[in-house]
Amino acid sequence: MEDCFAQLYCLKDHPSSIANSEMGEVLLHGTLFVCVHSATNLPNMDKFSETIRQCLTVFAPCKKVVQGSNCSNHKITSDPYVCMSLGDVKVARTNVISNETNPRWEQHFEIPVAHSVREIEFQVKDNDVIGADFIASVKIEASCLSSKIERQSYALTDKNGKPIRGGATLQISLEYLPVEHD
Repeated sequence: MEDCFAQLYCLKDHPSSIANSEMGEVLLHGTLFVCVHSATNLPNMDKFSETIRQCLTVFAPCKKVVQGSNCSNHKITSDPYVCMSLGDVKVARTNVISNETNPRWEQHFEIPVAHSVREIEFQVKDNDVIGADFIASVKIEASCLSSKIERQSYALTDKNGKPIRGGATLQISLEYLPVEHD
């Protein structure tokens, strides 16, 4: 996996993007265009709910038939969505896709930015009745933003930075336009 896009926009040399070398932070001042396309091979975060459902359907068979299949064949899995953060600030959130380990969002965001950050984080979460569970994340160095939109696939990692079993990925497009180009 490449850490940066093929066509890099050197933020350190740009007047509206001031780098703080001690902190590793970059001042992003302009517009960030983001498209969260899809994710693949997400782990099932609702295993407990699925186990309970399977136990209950053994004792109380499903009576409702859904167009040629019974509900005992329906598997409960994660209800993922993606949150995008610049530092501690959440700047975008996708819709929830119910019962899906390979969700497709295709959601576009235009985000005005004036943030001093080291990285942009995309967290994939599982929507639950009460709150949400962390599934995985990807962090992209702010100094590696491209001035050209380019779709990339990133390996998702757990809270400890280790790759998710099964090769889970997140496909996103990013483009950063400094304030001078707006």
